[in-house]
This record gives sequence, structure tokens and C-alpha cells, in this order.
Amino acid sequence: MAQASALTQAIITTINSGLGIAWRNNTVGIYDLKTKRYRRSSDRSAIGTGDVVACIDGEYLEFEIKIGSERQSVEQKIHQHRVQEAAGRYFVVKSIDEFIAIAEGRGWINHGIRRKA
Repeated sequence: MAQASALTQAIITTINSGLGIAWRNNTVGIYDLKTKRYRRSSDRSAIGTGDVVACIDGEYLEFEIKIGSERQSVEQKIHQHRVQEAAGRYFVVKSIDEFIAIAEGRGWINHGIRRKA
């Protein structure tokens, strides 16, 4: 869990330091003492959303953080498809190096150096 939190924060910090705007999308359920199970924090919260939501150069982006052998849930794959159908971008990221490679490939940064806005 600590690795995922660290990677999430590194991606948010990188994007917010001049590439665009990003925030952590809190998708963790709330434990209900009455029912003794987890529930969504809001009836309006979407299921399967990425851990990081961002906008760079006017483009809607979501990043799902996975560490080691973690895999997307069925709900996450459905949400990914919906984002992509709406012309947004959705990335599954397992390391900061993978995020940097995505950022370089999309022209957001050049060899680890942020481009000037």
C-alpha cells in the first residue's frame, strides 16, 4: 500500500509542478458499522475510476496505479473503456519509470525534463 501511495503522490506532484493539474481520486469505500461491510462513499461516486485524475493540454486523463502483480478489476476495465470511448486517456501505471515513459511519449516532458508551458 505504501508503494502505491508513493507512486500516486509522485505522479500528482510531477503533473502539478508545471505540466497541468492532477489530484488523487479517493475511491476507497467506507466501513459501515451497522451493516458490517464496506460501501461507496457516495451514491454518486463512480465505480472503477483511476487513482489519479488529471488534465494536461486540455486532455482528460486517468491513471490507475498497480504495484507488482496487482491487476485491474472488471469495474476498472469497464470504466477505462468508458473513458476512452469519451476521447479521454486512461493509463495503468506500475512505476514512476513507466509514468515518465508515458509522459515522454506524449510530449509532456523531454528525457525527464519538464517542457516549458
